[in-house]
Amino acid sequence: ELTAEAYYKHLQNQIDYKDGAEINTVSDVESVLLYGIGRAYGLELASKYSKLDYSIYAAYTYCRSLLTVAGINDNLAYFSRYDRPNEVNILAEHKLNAKDKLIVSFSYASGNPITIPSSRYMALVNGEQVIIEEFEKINNFRLPSTHHLDISYVHTKSYARFRSTLILGIYNIYNQHNPFMVYLGVNKNDEPSLKSRSYLPVMPMFKYTLSL
Repeated sequence: ELTAEAYYKHLQNQIDYKDGAEINTVSDVESVLLYGIGRAYGLELASKYSKLDYSIYAAYTYCRSLLTVAGINDNLAYFSRYDRPNEVNILAEHKLNAKDKLIVSFSYASGNPITIPSSRYMALVNGEQVIIEEFEKINNFRLPSTHHLDISYVHTKSYARFRSTLILGIYNIYNQHNPFMVYLGVNKNDEPSLKSRSYLPVMPMFKYTLSL
C-alpha cells in the first residue's frame, strides 16, 4: 500500500519580529511586529506492508515554509522557523501472540532555522560594560537534524468489563543528544563559541491504561 500527496499553501497576515527586536525589553510587543505573506509546499509519501505477524509502516515528508515580510531580510523571502525539509518515520511491529507484540520505531527530522548573532563584543553604555550582539540575517543558522530509535513491548488483556494495556520500552535507545536550541557563548579561552542544549536522553518508558 502506497499513498502520495502534494500540497501548496499561500498564507496571508504572517507575523515576525523586526530585525534586532528585543522582545524581553519592550513594553509594547506590537511595536516590534511586522506583517507579510508566506507560502508552504511539500510532498508526503507513506507506505504500509504486512505479512503474517509482521508489519512495517514508513512515511517521508518533504516540506518548505517561507516568509516574505517588508522590512526583514531586505524584503526578500526567507525560510521560516517552521521550515523542516525532511522528515522520516518508520515503525515495525511483530505480533508475538494474541496479547503481546514488539514495536520498533525510528524518527528523523531536519533541524529548524534559528537566528544567531554574527558577532558579539563588549561596549561601554552609560559607564557600564555591556555585551552587544549583531545580527546580519534572520534565521541564518539551522539546528542539527534530530533522530531517535525507540523499542517497546505491548501487552493487552481483556476482562469482563474493561481492557488493560501495558507498555514497557526504551526511548532514544542509542542516547542521541538532539539539540533544541543553540546559542553563542564563550569557551574556556573566553572566545565566542556556539553551544547547544539537548533534551530527552535515553530513558525507560512505562504506560498502563484501562479502557472500558
